[in-house]
Amino acid sequence: MSAVQHYDVSVRVVLARLLGLRMCWRCPHCNGGDWERHWAKASDSLRACQNKFGKNAMPLGGSWGMCDSLAAGTEHQGEGTPHLHGLATIVCPYQHKSLQEIALMIERDILEVESVKAFQEHLCSEDHVAHEAHAAALPELEAAWKTNHAGQEHVGLCAKPQYQHEDYAADLWASHGQRPSGPHTGAGRPCEDATLEATAAEVGRARAEAELYKAEFEADVQYVFSRVQHHWHEEVKGKRVPLKYCRVKGRQSPHLCKARFPKTKQLSLSAKVLCKGLALRHGLRVSGRRNALGSVLSRRRSPWLSGTSRLFAAVFRSNTHTGPSFRVPLTAKTHECEGACLTTGVSTKRLAVCTQRAMRQMVGYFSGYISKRQPAGRYEMKASTTNLQFLAEKLKNQKPLTQVATVTNRMFSDLESKGVLRSAPEEFNLAAHGAKQDQLDAEFVRTFESVEFVGVSYLQRLRVVQRGGQESSSARLPRRTRLDTATYRCPAPLVDLYGYRGTDARVYHLSPWEFSAHWYPHQLQPPSAGSRAGTRWTPAGKAEYQESRESAEVFEAEPGEHYVVDEAWFGGEACPYESDNVVILADIPELQRFRHEWVLLRSARPKVPCPEQTPLPSKHQTPEERAQLCSVYLRPWVLTRRGASEHVPFLADLDIVARDASQPVTRRRLETKTSAAAASGIVRSWRRTWKCYVRGRVVSRYAAQIVQNFLMAVSAEGRHADRKDEEDVEELKSVL
Repeated sequence: MSAVQHYDVSVRVVLARLLGLRMCWRCPHCNGGDWERHWAKASDSLRACQNKFGKNAMPLGGSWGMCDSLAAGTEHQGEGTPHLHGLATIVCPYQHKSLQEIALMIERDILEVESVKAFQEHLCSEDHVAHEAHAAALPELEAAWKTNHAGQEHVGLCAKPQYQHEDYAADLWASHGQRPSGPHTGAGRPCEDATLEATAAEVGRARAEAELYKAEFEADVQYVFSRVQHHWHEEVKGKRVPLKYCRVKGRQSPHLCKARFPKTKQLSLSAKVLCKGLALRHGLRVSGRRNALGSVLSRRRSPWLSGTSRLFAAVFRSNTHTGPSFRVPLTAKTHECEGACLTTGVSTKRLAVCTQRAMRQMVGYFSGYISKRQPAGRYEMKASTTNLQFLAEKLKNQKPLTQVATVTNRMFSDLESKGVLRSAPEEFNLAAHGAKQDQLDAEFVRTFESVEFVGVSYLQRLRVVQRGGQESSSARLPRRTRLDTATYRCPAPLVDLYGYRGTDARVYHLSPWEFSAHWYPHQLQPPSAGSRAGTRWTPAGKAEYQESRESAEVFEAEPGEHYVVDEAWFGGEACPYESDNVVILADIPELQRFRHEWVLLRSARPKVPCPEQTPLPSKHQTPEERAQLCSVYLRPWVLTRRGASEHVPFLADLDIVARDASQPVTRRRLETKTSAAAASGIVRSWRRTWKCYVRGRVVSRYAAQIVQNFLMAVSAEGRHADRKDEEDVEELKSVL
């Protein structure tokens, strides 16, 4: 329990404060504003860590500037020690801009390459503060490493140094409007003799105090760097051989390190932007998913140092690692190599695309720890069957029924009671952070709420409307699932709620991706559920309800027949939501039942859509298939022709190419039989309609930013992308 609590404090308090994030013990659930939670705690919005735009950044930021959000996965080492792998979103030009836009900023002198280098080295320092002293102490440090730093001189790894909590100049600015800090000094109150200008003695004293703090900080950072950031390989017959956990998996060569240490070829006395020539000179890749084009090679004098933030080393005092993904577009202004790297026939745009893909690939590599796939149950079954082998002799003389009971009890005891598969800290972590409404709460630390985006359901609806032909006015609504009599709940038909959202300006121009981030469905209950139902009885429903109460029979009220939505209640003072945050479905023939069963509520804060069972665009698909996926996910559409328009078409017409109004319609005689669509001049192409949409028809700048971020994210493919893409393609074919 102590390990789990220390981990929680380190992440939710210390790390959040270093990054400048507002984060509490309930994050991200403190940001919720759904129906039930609003009724339970009406003041949740006052205690939320996010602002209305879904950002957690403090006004003054943190050690890395301003940070918007954090998403990290919890893993446990062999002895159960929890550690973190994740992503922090830093507010900078790279957050929402492509490398082509970054190149334009550099050409216009809005962004300086040297500032990118300096910021990169601030985020991840790959050079010792005192390199010579560290090199001289390597024999003693290696001996201490083999004993896990058991000596008394290494106690500083588990204790905070004095300079971090003492102020050597507490009364320095006492005469300038604020009293010195202390338990009885009245800190924070203005002094009576306050002046506005500092004397030369005070400025000199401040500089001396700053120099003292800097010297102590750098000495402390070097103390931690030398002990926990040095990547050790065991010496065998005069050669350095990686440890077992450090070797590359699937390779027979014992000298290959998966972290690529020692980094002898990456030694450099200054930071450089890597082009093809410099990358080859430093032994780095220039092609493939993990190419180094455009990356910043930081200053490095030791081939064994694992880079990290110096502040992280001073505060956490344990092994940490940071990996900034910033890259500099290769242009004539940013090129530092003396060779002809940029005159090989490759366009600047092509270089930017390759660099952008590699940059996103590295982000995907780090986030892979959060969302990596695992064969569920395979490891557990293997461990259980290994332990069952010891029961062979014991089960020989038992009856079959007794054998089954014995084997079942042993499996449960091995899996759960004895903690064979999970260490004690992992069990405590799962128990302490168990949340019924969030299965990821225990092992996915984040500052934002997420919502599942099931893309395959939207593709299935596309297939339905395409089969219905062009004469069908709308798609058929699904059969109503019966309410649970205890909770009055059933699964929400998200595709229907989106497609029949109506022409309300608040939701009409939203794509499915935007809609899931900003709106959520609320299922209406019969008036018998209480005053918060938001419905009223019809005359027939009220009569049947009274009869059921007198006869003590179960009354199953049907929406639209026995009760209807109470629009006046949603616009009155009794409703906890403002009328601007509620959308009632349109009163049209297709929705005579549906509109009395569901309403749409605006989320208190934006949520992050998480693709689940969602085929994503990949290079293994045809251009038509990729454009189809992008159009269905990122373009607005409706499921009724009476609500369709030029910018929000009917789903079956999403692939119709818009005709240029300036070009006259050419009439020609038909000599053979042809379809009605071809005869009317209708041209269908997913690729052409998607290109037309992104080149001037996107409904808002916010939607354009979502499209750009989505396309840049899916441009990177992981190590096992080929196998995953084949699965998604097969799934897509089965749907379409």
